[in-house]
Amino acid sequence: MLLIDLDPQANATSGIGHEPDGSESMYHPLIGESTLEEKIIPSRIGNLSLIPSGMDLAGVEIELARMDDHLVRLRRLLAKTKEHNSFDFCVLDTPPSLSLGVLMTSALAAADEILIPLQCEWFGLEGLAKIVQVIEQIREAGANPDVLLEGILMTMYDGRTNLSGRSQPGRAAGRHPDDHVRRSHQPLPPSRRGSRQLFPLPALRHRHPPLNPHR
Repeated sequence: MLLIDLDPQANATSGIGHEPDGSESMYHPLIGESTLEEKIIPSRIGNLSLIPSGMDLAGVEIELARMDDHLVRLRRLLAKTKEHNSFDFCVLDTPPSLSLGVLMTSALAAADEILIPLQCEWFGLEGLAKIVQVIEQIREAGANPDVLLEGILMTMYDGRTNLSGRSQPGRAAGRHPDDHVRRSHQPLPPSRRGSRQLFPLPALRHRHPPLNPHR
C-alpha cells in the first residue's frame, strides 16, 4: 500500500513514525520537476510505502493555481503508477480544510473512492455536509464522474453524546445516509504518547491494549 500525505501539517506522516522534512513531498512531482516514483520511501510499517508531507506543500497551492491543468495533475501522476501495478491500494491524506484548496480538490478529482473521517463534534458534522456537496460538484462537472463516497468513519467517538449517534452524521450526508456510515468507530484515545514520540500506534499494541481499535 502507498500512503501519500498531501496535508502540509503532515499528521499522517508523523503518525506512522516518519519525521516530516519536506524533502520528499509531492511538491516537485506536482509542479512537474520530478516523478511520483522518485519520492516513494519505505515506512516503519510492513507493506506500507510513503510519500511524506512537508511545509513546502503549503506553497504549492499558489503555483498550481496558476496552471490550467491543476485539477488533473495529481490524477495523471497516479495513472502512471497504476500502469505499473506497484501497489494494491493508494491512500491520499488531504488537508482538513473546508477552504477546499487545490490540494483537496486535486485529491477529489483523482480518487476512486472517498472515506471521510468524521470527528464526532458539531463543527465536524457541519463540515461533512459541505464535503459531500463538493464531491457531487466534482462528479457533475465531469472532473471525476465515477468517484464514490465509500463511507464515513466516525472518530473521537464518545457514546455519551448525541452527536456520536449514527443518525446524526447520516442525516448530514444526505440521501440514504446510513449506508455510508461505518458501523465501526474509533473511540477517544487513552494516550497520545505514540504520536508525540513519532511512534506508529500499531507498534504500541502489546503495551497499550486500549489502542487495539486503532489498528
